[in-house]
Amino acid sequence: MTYCFSDARHQKLINKIHLNEHVYDKMNDITADYIRGFFDGEGCVYVKQRHLVIVNTNLSLLQRIKRKLASLRIESHLGVHSKTKRRRPSEIKRRRICYRLRIFGYHNILRLSKLIGSPVKEKRQALADIMGSFKRIPLTEDQKQQIRRLRKEGLTYSKIARMFNKPLSSVFLICNKT
Repeated sequence: MTYCFSDARHQKLINKIHLNEHVYDKMNDITADYIRGFFDGEGCVYVKQRHLVIVNTNLSLLQRIKRKLASLRIESHLGVHSKTKRRRPSEIKRRRICYRLRIFGYHNILRLSKLIGSPVKEKRQALADIMGSFKRIPLTEDQKQQIRRLRKEGLTYSKIARMFNKPLSSVFLICNKT
């Protein structure tokens, strides 16, 4: 059974049962399961643009989710969400500002789909479609460092390119980039 309290009632309950701060901090911790549920409810997958978006009016919550994603090595970008549809001044209503958290890039989407995923069949399929849409899979920073180290050890560009199944020009650019 799940109970939902307003902040004031929640705080009174915590004061009443005298939970220590450590336990309370753990209760407020954002987990991968929480992000999964939040993404299923508030998130969109854009296959053609190859990115994911979570939209919400609670900026502090999105900032906490962004920090949790960063701890999972998933880079995200937070900004103000704006509608592209223009309205006449007479049709505009006062609304709360919406914020969006965007996730894009092969490695970020791959980590998100592996670590968080989605129980919703359509979103799982959309994530798989995004991953399949990348024609060239970019190298990670670890792979780039490994290529540079192998070159310093004396391996030729062509041998390194074959090892990583990458074009010779890509290996050359990585090794000579300052």
